[in-house]
Amino acid sequence: PWHEGEQGCELLGIELQDLSIGIHMLDQTLTVPNATVENLLLHMSKLAAAKARVSIFLMHAAMPPWVEAKFPGINPPPDQCGHFVKYDIDHPAVRTLWSALFASLLPRIAGHPAVYSYLLANEPEFPQFSGVHAYAKLHSWLAAKYGSCAELNAAWGSDYSSIDSVRNVSLPRSPWATWRPASVSIRQWVDIDKFNKQRVTSFFQFLHDQIHDQAKSATCLGSLSTQIKVSNEGHPWGA
Repeated sequence: PWHEGEQGCELLGIELQDLSIGIHMLDQTLTVPNATVENLLLHMSKLAAAKARVSIFLMHAAMPPWVEAKFPGINPPPDQCGHFVKYDIDHPAVRTLWSALFASLLPRIAGHPAVYSYLLANEPEFPQFSGVHAYAKLHSWLAAKYGSCAELNAAWGSDYSSIDSVRNVSLPRSPWATWRPASVSIRQWVDIDKFNKQRVTSFFQFLHDQIHDQAKSATCLGSLSTQIKVSNEGHPWGA
């Protein structure tokens, strides 16, 4: 697939092609089979012989059935997923799986002359979150910021009985949007927006760091949406 970031490569006379990797490559021992790696290396060598380079593209499709069976809930309903990311990034098993993939695969391909860069994601957007793992993180974040439920309620104008009872938090795109629920204060919107951005950034920082653990000189990139206008129709979580 074409990515806008490849335009600079064309200007430099580099033919860049995506080469996808993902959790689907792991077997149930959390390793990438040798045959899979050999096929990948063969394809990369053919590209290198044709003077092409590859962008290792991290695929964020839904987890394979065996993963869902082993780690229930890792694939949430589609309407609860991020844009182009079809699993729960907050599920503890997700980081274990990506770490296993990188440890099994990257030492064998990272030094190949065809490798140009690593693309962490294509236009990821996470305008909302749900699930027990995300809310557990939110509760810890709120407790660290406010210290008590009374302080939280005073800031938000809410009446929660405890910080752990915060659920179903609305995420309007803008605190000034005309459709913002009256129950959502601007202070609440700012807190949830900040938490959400930190939550997602932490995940991609993890992927970046794990790649560098296995490939010290790797160039890690992200393809970000430029639709960041704040309006009822905008998508401020693109970047």
